[in-house]
Amino acid sequence: MCPFPVRACSVLVALSTCVPLGVATAAVCWSPPVDAPITDPFRPPTCTWCPGNRGLEYGTSRGAPVRAVATGRVTYAGSIAGTVYVVVRHGDGRRVTYGNLLGESFDVGDLVIRSQIIGRADGRFHLGVREGERYVDPGRLIGRFISRPRLVPVDGSRPNPAPAPHLSCAAGGGSVNPVVTLPSRSAIRRAVHTNQPLVPTSRSPRRQERVG
Repeated sequence: MCPFPVRACSVLVALSTCVPLGVATAAVCWSPPVDAPITDPFRPPTCTWCPGNRGLEYGTSRGAPVRAVATGRVTYAGSIAGTVYVVVRHGDGRRVTYGNLLGESFDVGDLVIRSQIIGRADGRFHLGVREGERYVDPGRLIGRFISRPRLVPVDGSRPNPAPAPHLSCAAGGGSVNPVVTLPSRSAIRRAVHTNQPLVPTSRSPRRQERVG
C-alpha cells in the first residue's frame, strides 16, 4: 500500500514510468584485445593532417591473436593501402577499429562476440575507437585483468584453485549513465499541497572501489 495520499501515490506511479531502463549501469569496461604492452599511447593530432596516434599501438608479435573488446556488428572488413582493418560497431554507437591484421574473414553485418578472435596481428597491432566522427582514447575504456589475492596453506597441503581474475578499468574511464533519484517524502507532500510539478533528479553515480 502506498504510504502517501492518493494524489501523491499517483505522482509516484507517473515518476516510475518515466525512469529510463538501465540508468544505473556500470561504466564501460572492455576486455583487452591482445596480451601485449602498449608501445605507443593515444596522441590526438592537433589538426586533421597533423602527426599523432588516433588510437593505441600494441607491441604484439606476428600471429598473435586479436580478440573483440565487446560484442557488436562488423561495419567494415578489408584492406586500405595494404593494411587490413576490421571495424565493429557496438550497441552504444562506438566504432572500434582493429588494424594491421594478417587477414580478415568477416563480412559486413557479421556478429562478433566479446573475446572472439577477430584476426591475428601482422606485427604491431593498432586499436582505435570513434564516438561519432571523433577519435577518443581507448585506454579509458579498456580494462585489465587483476588476480585476486588468496590465502595459501603453509602446511604443505594442496591450496584451493585460484579465483578467476576480475576486469578492472582505470578510474574515471567509461561512460556512466546518470542515476535517477526519486523525490523525498517531504518533497512529495509539498508538491501535493502546493500543486507544483514534481520531477525526478539525476546525478552521476558514486564510483565504488572494488577490493580484489
